[in-house]
Amino acid sequence: MDTLLLVIKSVTYVAIVFGGAYFARKMLSARNVEPVGRNYRVQLLNLGVALATIIVLLIVLPFDDTLRGQLLSLTGILLSAVIALSSTTFVGNVMAGAMLRSIKCCSPGDYVHI
Repeated sequence: MDTLLLVIKSVTYVAIVFGGAYFARKMLSARNVEPVGRNYRVQLLNLGVALATIIVLLIVLPFDDTLRGQLLSLTGILLSAVIALSSTTFVGNVMAGAMLRSIKCCSPGDYVHI
């Protein structure tokens, strides 16, 4: 009986978390209606929602404390490895592109002289 209750509780948690993530993605995409080529904000917000969903699932699911800690550590290590292994020029270019888009100094079709 305890096992059945634990399974029902876990399924309920997963359904609530995924339902919240789905609702958040729908709200963010409906709110951010932008012209073609400016959907980077929606993509970044979707990435943030996905990462938050993974972390919340790791926290609420009924794991042992040691296993939960190990899974959270593994998630952190993987995220750090992705950031560390990407080249600095790539990260710098992504940040520069985000900055240029946010201050809107360039538009598609402009010529840039270097």
